[in-house]
Amino acid sequence: MDAACACPVCAQVGTVQWLAEACAYVCCACAAIVSEAPLDAPDGTDAPRAPARPSTSRRWPLAYDREHARAESDRRHHTQVRAMLHGACLRLGWEHAATQARALFERAHAALAPQRAHTRWGAWAAALAAACLYATLRESGYIVDVAAVAVATDQTLAAVVHACGELSREPCLPRVPVHDPGLYWRRHTEYLELHPPAALASVRAIPWPAVRASTEQLYRLCTRYQWASLDAQPFAYAMVMHAIEGTLQRALPVRALADAAPPAIAWDAGDGWLLGPPRGSVASVLARYAELHKMLAQHVQSLPWVAARPVSKKERDRTRHLAPGAPRSVSRADVARYMMDAVHMAAQAPEPSTRPSWTHAFGRAEPARAAPPEARAPMATRLGLSGPQIDALSEAQVDACLFEPDELSTYLRTPEEQAHWERLKGWDVEPAAPRAPAVAPAPKRPRIAPDRAHLTRPLDLAQQTDSAADWDEPG
Repeated sequence: MDAACACPVCAQVGTVQWLAEACAYVCCACAAIVSEAPLDAPDGTDAPRAPARPSTSRRWPLAYDREHARAESDRRHHTQVRAMLHGACLRLGWEHAATQARALFERAHAALAPQRAHTRWGAWAAALAAACLYATLRESGYIVDVAAVAVATDQTLAAVVHACGELSREPCLPRVPVHDPGLYWRRHTEYLELHPPAALASVRAIPWPAVRASTEQLYRLCTRYQWASLDAQPFAYAMVMHAIEGTLQRALPVRALADAAPPAIAWDAGDGWLLGPPRGSVASVLARYAELHKMLAQHVQSLPWVAARPVSKKERDRTRHLAPGAPRSVSRADVARYMMDAVHMAAQAPEPSTRPSWTHAFGRAEPARAAPPEARAPMATRLGLSGPQIDALSEAQVDACLFEPDELSTYLRTPEEQAHWERLKGWDVEPAAPRAPAVAPAPKRPRIAPDRAHLTRPLDLAQQTDSAADWDEPG
């Protein structure tokens, strides 16, 4: 448009100028839009360029800068991860935890990404972010299960559990157990306090604050072991059972206490804790109780005053066959009496650098599997024959190949044995009842039986008369 044209509204000349913000020609006097730029139909189009090597001047100037490209990719992925963590915190109800989770994710990604041989982002980074959120919530003291975090972040549970394992293996990152009994023992203690089972009826007053303190100390002792695949809820209930016995310093009926485990595991207090679905049975609780008893028995045996306790006659009779220097065994009553002393002594010991496996140390020993038998070669291979050769053999030749000279006679019966077998066959079978004689059905109408005596009696010719005389009329 010519700059000397007049404005059609105010008719002033030289006031029309191009305004880039409005993308149109605007009059500076009356602010009227004189002409707009065509957006969908340009005035003219350039001819299409011939295919050629793209010039760097028309492209991103840093297109081939690898470091800058990686930084831009990391920035985009970090933005996506921050958005995912913020949305997950909103779903869980703890929005303020997103900042700490993002900081932990940046540290974890910087430490773990160089160790990977494949991509540093994608599904692995999303699962790592979910694991960082779970670690942040657990360190803050929130009662939340890893399954709830996996659902909130839209990740699979197996991927989040694997990422939590990667966090635990790095020394500079927090170690948070996945199958954690610490999420459930408080709820089990509260249930037993509100609904005491019949096994606790003989106890007048149970100091439940002391039971909670004992359970927490026992839980800290158990965290020194690796939990590969552990039932968290039955393990937590077994810890509460041992804590009650340790607080009362007496052994309680185990099966009666374990019978109350399923309702305690399924109990919902309505407190809003994000815990997993109830999983556990009486058998699993008893198995975890036995593993805890084995662990506590080892710690109790290491106490010097337990080793120096007086030997009773019952124990002396039980250990008479053992060597003089053999360690003394402890009963359930001894474990319940000295359990808290053993827990306090173990808490004062420095934490080991490597955590032993709980299952290998205290799990049930599996029976040794027998070595698989060696597979025998096919009969044709052992005989050195092929299919057509075997088909051409007679029955006598096949028997000669398969059996030793006198082996076949051991599998067959002699004629005397066959005759004896025929006589003995069916001796152990109850004989069938004799069949009743067939009874003719009653006739529908009675029939007159003819006199057939003359058929069986010989004829008397002297008594026979002429039949014609019988019909003659008298004279």
